[in-house]
Amino acid sequence: IDFDAGGTADTLQLEGGTYNFTAVTVGFATQASVLDLNTVDNLAKTLTVDAADLVNLRTITGEDTASIVTTINLNGTDDLDDTGNIELTDVDVITIAGTSQTLTLAGDHLGASQMTTITSTGTTNLLVFGVGDGAASVDLTNSTVTGFTSVNVTASATTNDLILDSASISGATTLIAAAGTDLRLGDGDYTHLTVTTADFDRSEEHTSELQSRKISR
Repeated sequence: IDFDAGGTADTLQLEGGTYNFTAVTVGFATQASVLDLNTVDNLAKTLTVDAADLVNLRTITGEDTASIVTTINLNGTDDLDDTGNIELTDVDVITIAGTSQTLTLAGDHLGASQMTTITSTGTTNLLVFGVGDGAASVDLTNSTVTGFTSVNVTASATTNDLILDSASISGATTLIAAAGTDLRLGDGDYTHLTVTTADFDRSEEHTSELQSRKISR
């Protein structure tokens, strides 16, 4: 399925429902094209795609009504950090399948209505937070990250914070960061998380030290 508006950006709008592009190749001929999952109606939308289906897209817009869930399922490695790639707006759930795949998201675009559930349904998959509109703290207190071998904030939170509460990341996960990144933790048990000594400048509880937060180092 090819979309080509004669050299101008294309917009694909989908009605509420479940769509699986795995068995077909969807092509946008012009850069800056838009996938609009918001305008047509006020119903949940779920889309399963390969990375090749999203080439030349600049924006994916989900439902802007808070109670309506927009889900993007990726079949493998993809870069959705908006630094020259795809900007997500109001996309609630993102999943990635496969083995040893990498999902890259914009670290500065996390929020209460954006990327609230980020899940690896495969094995040994990696989650990377890129710089988005600029290096910034990565706040996962509104998100639940599940199933990833590691979470890497080196590019996004270079000299900023990685902010977690005890529900932010589940399962055994390694945290990767720059030497200047601060790790800020809410109350809870973080023994399922591992960091290396050189990866963080310091840690605090929003109030406390790393050791009292029960995290492996």
